[in-house]
Amino acid sequence: MAYTITSFRPSRCAALLILAACVALGDRAPVPRITVRVDSVCPSPRIWTGVLLMSQCLDATVLKSGEESLKPGAKLRLDVPLVKGSPLFERSVPQFSATAVAVGSVLAIKATCLQKYGTTGYLVDPSCITPVKAAPGDSGRK
Repeated sequence: MAYTITSFRPSRCAALLILAACVALGDRAPVPRITVRVDSVCPSPRIWTGVLLMSQCLDATVLKSGEESLKPGAKLRLDVPLVKGSPLFERSVPQFSATAVAVGSVLAIKATCLQKYGTTGYLVDPSCITPVKAAPGDSGRK
C-alpha cells in the first residue's frame, strides 16, 4: 500500500512532527557551564602554542557550577593554551588580555571542555571560556 499525505491520520502526522523535532533539536541540549572568579594569574611563557603546547595558568574559585563534581568554593588551577587570535589573549604578546582575564574577573567555562590532571588542575581550550565580568576597577581601556 502506498502512503500519501492524505492517507495519514492526524495522530500519525503529529507523531512524525514530534519525532522530527526531537531529532532536529536533540543536539541542542544546554551545555553545563562553570562560573569562576580569577584569584591569580601565572606569568606567561611568552611563546604561542605551536609544535609544543604552551599554556598560561590561572587560579580560580568556583562561583556556580553545572557540574556535580565541582562545588561552589572549590579552588581550581586552569591551564589555557596560548592560541594566537583568541580573544582571551593580547594580539601581539602571548599572554592573557588584561581586560579579559585579570584578578577579580569572572569567567564562564563549558564544563565539557575541562580536561582534568592532578587533583585540582584542568586543561581548558580557550574557545570554551567566555569573560562574563571584568575585574573590579578595570575600565576596559589600556
